Amino acid sequence: MQIFTNLQEIPSLQPPSGLTIGTFDGVHLGHLALFKALRAQVTAQGSLTVLTFSNHPADLFAHRAPSPLLTTTEHKLKLLENAGINVCIIIPFTQEFANQPFSPFLIKLKEQLSMTHLLLGVGASFGKDRQGDESQIRALAQQFNFRVEYLPKALVDNEPISSGRIRNHLVKGEFTAVERLLGRPYSIYAPLVQEHGHLYLKAPGLCLPPDGIYPIKLCDTHETYLGRIHIDKRHETLRVDLAHGKTPSFQSSKPLAETIFLN
Repeated sequence: MQIFTNLQEIPSLQPPSGLTIGTFDGVHLGHLALFKALRAQVTAQGSLTVLTFSNHPADLFAHRAPSPLLTTTEHKLKLLENAGINVCIIIPFTQEFANQPFSPFLIKLKEQLSMTHLLLGVGASFGKDRQGDESQIRALAQQFNFRVEYLPKALVDNEPISSGRIRNHLVKGEFTAVERLLGRPYSIYAPLVQEHGHLYLKAPGLCLPPDGIYPIKLCDTHETYLGRIHIDKRHETLRVDLAHGKTPSFQSSKPLAETIFLN
């Protein structure tokens, strides 16, 4: 997967080329359904591009605390690649970005990506004052010759899958419900560092289960370990203890590891 962090660096792609835009926090089953539908439209020979954000758009609202995320940036990129995304454009969601009109923004993406298909979730709108609603985007698509579709939200237990719904289950420690909505066990993918004789995951700003000690399976590049993780949100610590006192063989100063919570 090609990763770009600047809209000026977007590559020129060969059609068919599909685009979807969103935060995609958690890369849950609803997101995967959207990617699958877009892949069906552009076929195996086409390119799938995701434009996503390194922070949550809700962070711009001064009256709200920053939204805790389900995935680190590294984790989201890993999951998007696993989902078959070819190109990921990941940028910060800033006030400047939010204030730009939707029309020139989409036209630029259309030209740079050779975009033939745009797929969004039902109710999606963007651009200044969220003026880029479904009717406006459909009119733009007709004018600039690309297809646009809006996919209904995927359901579990007759309720839409959403990142907010997953957060509500996670903060209560309801891992079975979280797994059913994510389509995978809950995990944290983040740098693992050794400090003062202990291992710690460095993942600030994440949505976490209640404080406590949880059984885990930790996977680094070379090996898998069983152990426990100690969550203490007040002190912002995620300490990892591996069985039999094992220590991963660090290949870099901040190696990435996936910590899978075991039910």
